[in-house]
Amino acid sequence: MVGVGKEQYDEGDTQRFESMTIRELLEWASEEAEDLIVYGVMARIRIKRIQRELKKGFDL
Repeated sequence: MVGVGKEQYDEGDTQRFESMTIRELLEWASEEAEDLIVYGVMARIRIKRIQRELKKGFDL
């Protein structure tokens, strides 16, 4: 693991989720799912903006 993942989840010889309780693991998984939703929506917004700008110069 490298970068942000290493900073957030590396516990040396294990990863943080390996020592979480079920409650902590479910909370973490829920937060990760929410992040995925936000990233997906942001990607769609950016793609739509690019499409709009391209339509100004090309027949799409």
